[in-house]
Amino acid sequence: MVPSPTLKLFTAIHRLNFMSISTEGVKFISSRKGNCLLLYKSFTYNKQSTNKNGEKWYCSSRRSRNCTAQTFLANDGSITDTQIVHSHPPPEFYVDKHGGYVRLS
Repeated sequence: MVPSPTLKLFTAIHRLNFMSISTEGVKFISSRKGNCLLLYKSFTYNKQSTNKNGEKWYCSSRRSRNCTAQTFLANDGSITDTQIVHSHPPPEFYVDKHGGYVRLS
C-alpha cells in the first residue's frame, strides 16, 4: 500500500517535531490525541477516505454537532468539491511560540 500524500506530510511533520505544515491555505495540524487534522478556513476536518484522486475529509464536529461539512483534498494539494456550510462556529486556536496549534474551544 502506497502512503497518501497527507500521511507523508504528517509523518514528516512529526519527524521534524513541527506542529503544522501549510499548502495554499490548507494546514495539517496535530489534534490533542496526536491525530492529523486538516485546518481549512478556520475549521478542522478528519480524513474519511482516500482514492486515486485524493482524500475526502469530514468536519471534525461531524458526530458531536451533526455537521455535514466536507471537503476533498486533491493529490496536487488543491481543495476541490467542497461543501463548507457548517452547523457551528469554527473552533478557536492559540498558536504557541513554536507554531503549534492549541485548541481553546
